[in-house]
Amino acid sequence: MTSLEKALKVEGSYILHVGVWNQNVDFMSEDTAILLPALFVEFMPITWDRNKERGILHGKGEVRFHIITQWQEPADDFAAFRVSQQLLSLIDEVGGPEDNFKLSYPLQTVTNHNHGEVMESIEVFEARWKRKF
Repeated sequence: MTSLEKALKVEGSYILHVGVWNQNVDFMSEDTAILLPALFVEFMPITWDRNKERGILHGKGEVRFHIITQWQEPADDFAAFRVSQQLLSLIDEVGGPEDNFKLSYPLQTVTNHNHGEVMESIEVFEARWKRKF
């Protein structure tokens, strides 16, 4: 299990389901029920560069965290933002030599302003990878 998996699957978290992004919101009615709030991880394209070290590539890209919550207006308008804040605290120390990648700082937060019963928010992070070849 990577440090990312460990960080996101913390007991007592607001986050009840963690998975890899596959346009999950588009197919929620067709798929098996997912416990909400849910978090899906999307790895964007990685750009690789050779380093001075022989046999080592360094990569740079983005990781997007899709936060899916049940919209419960007006009882709980801000559930997505609590999950987002918890995500930031959970992944503060994610990545390291054993993972060969490191998440950096948040680049962007995208909130869906046109939602129905399910709301999606996205946290975008810069990420760096290291690969041996």
